[in-house]
Amino acid sequence: MEEDLGLFDLIKGSREMKLDMQDTIDDPTSGMVDGTYSNTIAINEDNVLKIAALNQGISIVSSTIASMPIYLHRDNEGYNEVFYDDPRSRILSGMANETLTSFNLKYNLIKDLILYGNAYAKIIRNGEEVSLVYLPTSIVNPKHDNTGYFFEIRSYQTDVQGERYDAEIVDYYDMLVLIRNAKHNSLTGTGLLEHASEVFKIALREDEYVNNIFSNGLSVKALITSKTPFKKEIKEQLKADLKNLYSGSSAAGKTMVLEGDINLVPLSLTPTDVKLIDQKKLTVTDIARFLNMPKHMLNLDRSQGTYSNILQERLQLLTNTLTPYIVAIEEAFNQKLLTEEEQKSGYHFKFDTQELLRLSPSENSEYMLKLYQERIVTLEEVRASLNLGADTEIINELKQYDKIMTNNYMNEISNEEKKEVEVSKEEPTPKEEINENENSQ
Repeated sequence: MEEDLGLFDLIKGSREMKLDMQDTIDDPTSGMVDGTYSNTIAINEDNVLKIAALNQGISIVSSTIASMPIYLHRDNEGYNEVFYDDPRSRILSGMANETLTSFNLKYNLIKDLILYGNAYAKIIRNGEEVSLVYLPTSIVNPKHDNTGYFFEIRSYQTDVQGERYDAEIVDYYDMLVLIRNAKHNSLTGTGLLEHASEVFKIALREDEYVNNIFSNGLSVKALITSKTPFKKEIKEQLKADLKNLYSGSSAAGKTMVLEGDINLVPLSLTPTDVKLIDQKKLTVTDIARFLNMPKHMLNLDRSQGTYSNILQERLQLLTNTLTPYIVAIEEAFNQKLLTEEEQKSGYHFKFDTQELLRLSPSENSEYMLKLYQERIVTLEEVRASLNLGADTEIINELKQYDKIMTNNYMNEISNEEKKEVEVSKEEPTPKEEINENENSQ
């Protein structure tokens, strides 16, 4: 201990200060990081995604929508015709281009739409084949001249060494544009980086507060008191020694030994005392409001969401939170990936939201069984809904069984129709009944 506290030997020899001197150890919650103050916090994507609640909320919204397939549909005389093999369905539910999956494309589009109010993807057409290239909002500059809208794309490079793309001009027709909270009936929208900037600042300050407690150590605040004055350089050395020896989580529980008449008086300004925990809850609640989602989905007051109402919770998420983004994407795809003639003929893109509203296994089994018994769905569709697989031999047997059941069902319908016809022939008409009555008289 003498080796650790050699500084205190110097204190005894100093007599050039007033009696009852006090020195305050800097408050580690005051915004100091390594001795410097961070009075401003940049509100940008990299910083705000460090906020756990916001990151989780964006991940829930983006990943949920990205997980949903989207296909080309057509209204065909009351029937919903789906074109699974259309090239446009494949890029929206398979690979958007040769390297980017449709999941990652949709995830990034929703993330940008939430944060910036805009999202972009360049459309590359090659005959009937189509592909989509995601473009970060930071490199896209919408412009307008006497010919209409167009987009300036700045040169950019990816994390892959040697992968670099030159600047270019993209025509309005070849750019998929998503807009939220549009300004002045234009192509530019506004996102949470603008609307929720103050809440993000508070959240980042809260995280900085907690980080400084662990990095600067000791307590939230403490006082060094001594009846024997000492010089300024000795004070600075004392603070440095205290920080080196007793700060940080690794020093927790160590016994502090002070020499002479030096006393350490900790002040009880703990996070609980300053209501930090309650403040963080309020911040999470505000973030949930900006995302328009239940706060318990951000792991706050989770008791409000239980397994018994999980379907209702998913329906609420779909209706209140996801639907505005789903509609925005569907409308953008309809506008840029369909011709006017196709739109007039009833073609449209539609997300498959059934996965989100999936029932429990037992409920889903009962539901699909009823549909099958009524011959509304095939055996193949029932097994697909229940996620049941089989090898080729079993699949062929199931197809034969389904065919037999379908034929039996059709025969039953035919027999029922014949019976109805025979019954109608046996029943006398009103005219026949009158004639029979007259004859009997």
